[in-house]
Amino acid sequence: IGRHLLGNDDESDELANYPTDAFTRTQRKNGAFLLHLLGSCYMFAALALVCDEFFVPSLEVITAKLKLSDDVAGATFLAAGGSA
Repeated sequence: IGRHLLGNDDESDELANYPTDAFTRTQRKNGAFLLHLLGSCYMFAALALVCDEFFVPSLEVITAKLKLSDDVAGATFLAAGGSA
């Protein structure tokens, strides 16, 4: 077994790493992409709802328990909230 760069492997098909689409190319051209768009909007709205209802209040409790000032809490948990 020799060493080789991943980019130089002729046998690897980069598209094989991704799942196939639920729609054919013709279906996407005829409007099926709207279902993808609708699904994406739904998921972003659900994520925003979960963050507003559960994540932000828990950060407020943690900040109160640690007795952090608003500036320190904002700087510290902004990074955590951005990566969530």
